[in-house]
Amino acid sequence: MIDEAALQSKANADLAAELSQIANLNGITFTMFLEEIDRSNLDLAAARTNMPIAEAQFVAVRVYPNPVFQAGYGGDVSNNKQPTTYTAGVSEAFQLPNKVGTRSQVAREAEEIASAQLQDFIRNLRAQAADVFIDGLQGLLVLHQEQKHLDRARELLQTNIEQQRKQEMGEIPVLRSRVAELQARGEVTTARSDLQQILRKMLLLMGKQGEDQLFRPKGTLETSPRQFSLNALVARAVAERPDVVAAIHSVNAARAAYNNVRAERVPDLTLGGNWAHFTRSTNLIDPSPTWDAAYVSLSVPIPVSNLNTGPVQAAYYSIVQSEQLLRAEQLRAESEVRSAYDRYSMAVITAEQYAHELLQDTDDIYRAKLYGLANEKASLLEVLDAHSAVNDVYMGYFSALGEKAKALVGLEQAAGIWDIDF
Repeated sequence: MIDEAALQSKANADLAAELSQIANLNGITFTMFLEEIDRSNLDLAAARTNMPIAEAQFVAVRVYPNPVFQAGYGGDVSNNKQPTTYTAGVSEAFQLPNKVGTRSQVAREAEEIASAQLQDFIRNLRAQAADVFIDGLQGLLVLHQEQKHLDRARELLQTNIEQQRKQEMGEIPVLRSRVAELQARGEVTTARSDLQQILRKMLLLMGKQGEDQLFRPKGTLETSPRQFSLNALVARAVAERPDVVAAIHSVNAARAAYNNVRAERVPDLTLGGNWAHFTRSTNLIDPSPTWDAAYVSLSVPIPVSNLNTGPVQAAYYSIVQSEQLLRAEQLRAESEVRSAYDRYSMAVITAEQYAHELLQDTDDIYRAKLYGLANEKASLLEVLDAHSAVNDVYMGYFSALGEKAKALVGLEQAAGIWDIDF
């Protein structure tokens, strides 16, 4: 025969052991969490390599054409005793200074774009990290509440079992309270599993791995509401947000590319110098002594290809396109700030409604129903309903706290500012 009490005791012990693992984890504050991400996040490390790449490309465009050395030999293959010729020469293509300048400006703007894109990557990564950290804090609150919910369910079950032993209560109420206790235990297990997944996401963001490396977030979601000026946030976002800054530099890069295309249409000058040595000719008809010759040459391409204006037109419309994209980014930034501001305002109202009204009311109702059960003025079903209602309200409150915190993160992310801590 199965000893039900022994099985329940073992299940409770196993659950307590699992919960103690969470409680014994090393705590990490939000500031420490962000510092670890900045130091060890692999995606961020990869994104940072774009900067030295852009810097190297800026250096590369300042390379000038290499000089060309030529040497030759000419001999008499007709056997007419003509002189042998030895030649050597050096030529160099000279670019007009504005070509190097325009290429350098294109590369410089590309470097600025890479810098702004890196800052935008950090902006989004920081918001992602904050959301995961908030989920962790909320998960801890949920787990703690589910533990309290389970403790109350166990107390209620134990009370009903004692009353059944005294023949003061029937079997059905005990069965109902046992089901409620099993449900509460399942909810604790689910909350623990959800929190475990969140902690693993934190570990991934920190660029760590391993079972023993999990950290427990330290902080609070019960923070005072923040006050913002919507107009100031919008003005900052459309002028200084990293993705907008990247779009501004994209316009500058398109203009620099247009200037470079026009500069490249001016032909390069190639200056050459040659030396030739002729040996003595013993031909009886046209004898000649040994002699040397020097030549200087200047070559200029005839820019017939400039009749094709396609490259200039393409560069011009790239400017038009980049300006349109800049306006789109600014409009998107403004829209995101306004939406995030509305979201945060509503989240603050919802969280305050829970804190000031519902929590106190539901706790009072539950205590009243529990007192009524003890004095036979309330049924077990009413107590169970009140018990479940208390838990649901707290879950809603924690969800509201999490939404308020995430809405604040979303607002500061949209505005391109950051001064958040938990």
